[in-house]
Amino acid sequence: MADTFYRWFSERKLTGAGASRRKRIEESRLALLMKYTRPPGDMLEIGPGHGTLARAAVAAGWRYYGVEASRVLADDLIREGLDIVHAWTPPIPAVDASADVVYADQVLEHMSGIDAARQFVAEARRILRSKGVLFVVVPDYLKERQFFWDIDYTHNFITTERRVRQLLYDGGFNISCVVRSIGA
Repeated sequence: MADTFYRWFSERKLTGAGASRRKRIEESRLALLMKYTRPPGDMLEIGPGHGTLARAAVAAGWRYYGVEASRVLADDLIREGLDIVHAWTPPIPAVDASADVVYADQVLEHMSGIDAARQFVAEARRILRSKGVLFVVVPDYLKERQFFWDIDYTHNFITTERRVRQLLYDGGFNISCVVRSIGA
């Protein structure tokens, strides 16, 4: 059987306005990240999707690599010249203390449950260097409600600000900043 995971997402084509909006969102998130750490450094992105953040990170001077669960999306990014591994996480296929940034935008809610979410956080901690930054973006179920479930059949782990704070704190992270936003 062909690997068709996230086929519906990989085949989505943004309009010009949609692509411009996505680029602005990723650039604003990258600017927020760079208040806490700056290139040069190694950035690992989990779930790069169509690669909008990847291109912005490379342009900003990061040594970028990513892990993508969708074979179609991973292959597209590899053809583009990006350093991408096709794999499911967790575990995260990366060496201990090999990244200054682990970036996970719209990933945590796809974990199969609390055990996978805890393992994902532990893996991010393992991969980060001593002053590394874990940058996480999640939908807040308390704001999204039924849209949380309806937007994507792969949403499994309910994410709220409080739940994610507790998860990260229990995983050994200090939370420096929380931004509540929709889009940029």
